[in-house]
Amino acid sequence: MEMPKGVKRLPNPVWTPFDTNVSPLYEILYFLLVCSQVLTVFGNGYYDFAYGSATQHLCAQLLLLKEQLKNITVGIMPHASDLEKFHSGYFQKRVMERLKICVRHHCRLLKYGKNLDKYSSSILLLQLLMSYLAMVINGYILTSNKADTLQTVEICSYTMTIFTEFVVFSVQASDLKDQSITVVDAVALSEWYLFKAPIKKALALLTMNAEKSIVITVGGMLEADNSLIIEVVLKAFSAITLLKALTIEEG
Repeated sequence: MEMPKGVKRLPNPVWTPFDTNVSPLYEILYFLLVCSQVLTVFGNGYYDFAYGSATQHLCAQLLLLKEQLKNITVGIMPHASDLEKFHSGYFQKRVMERLKICVRHHCRLLKYGKNLDKYSSSILLLQLLMSYLAMVINGYILTSNKADTLQTVEICSYTMTIFTEFVVFSVQASDLKDQSITVVDAVALSEWYLFKAPIKKALALLTMNAEKSIVITVGGMLEADNSLIIEVVLKAFSAITLLKALTIEEG
């Protein structure tokens, strides 16, 4: 759409109670609108970077924890036989010391994961709703042939931007869940058969905590993972089909 003659273009359409074509009002308003857009972008980006950094940091810490558990006996009486290690008080004591460090580390990571879920749960709910509504409304507009080529590109770009952001959040949450639950596999690879009852009990408790895994939820109701992405897409297509059917019946 062409701009009316004599009207200066602004970064985005706004209504004002004064004439925006007069200097210096035009320059001041233009500067304020640009600042507003920059702050909006940085405001949205802050959460994205904070969430991404937190999940990746937590995944890295879980990888380190799993390596510590797998190699918990490395360097302790390396030339002794398995039977000598089992009956050695020194070996059992050193392993218990290392295991205590691993248990404390794991407890801190679980607490970190709960705090991350509290931080992101409500925002992910809004992101899910925005993605779903954008897909349904814009998908209905596109399938109804009510948009020209330029509008189609704009609508697709807007929809994909919102949905891609939700996909990135969910994929990272799914990766975090997988990393947290595979701590159980690390325990199984820790030469547990060399340990006496006290260490095995501690490993059993660690395994029980690891089986709960770290889960990022959407509004405290749904787990944010790869399956949720597919479910949202399927429900969006179902809603578009329903809207088209209702429109045809009314027509």
